[in-house]
Amino acid sequence: MSCDRRHPLVLVVDGADDREGRGLMVLSALSLIARELAGVEVRVLNGDEPVVRTAVEVLVRDSGLRVSIAPHSADATLEIEAASLYVAVVASPAAGLALQRVSANVPAIVAVQFPGANIDAHTLLVHRAAHDTRALGHAILSALGLPQ
Repeated sequence: MSCDRRHPLVLVVDGADDREGRGLMVLSALSLIARELAGVEVRVLNGDEPVVRTAVEVLVRDSGLRVSIAPHSADATLEIEAASLYVAVVASPAAGLALQRVSANVPAIVAVQFPGANIDAHTLLVHRAAHDTRALGHAILSALGLPQ
């Protein structure tokens, strides 16, 4: 699942870190691949929680990545449609918000930690990435068409 080469590359991630969202896992994965993401613009949706804001600040300071938190008033659909890739880690398929936001026109990685009994091949493929930030980072680089 390689994205088209929109210039500049824009990575939109779901920063929600709550009962269903695992935004800190996504940010942790970004820290592991920060060098490879040089030049990529990163936008964080649902980054309102203080712990997520702090994690973004640390990521920017430590890595030099261009990361911004979309304002709460931002239209999530428009943000995602402007992306080269959308990434979220969710606890279960019931995390409909992240799954509903995926546009048919935008490549997406929505890794599900606890997919349940009716697991499909694609969900199984990204299941490891929902638990392993290094695997998630590699999946992001691959989807963006960047060297690993």
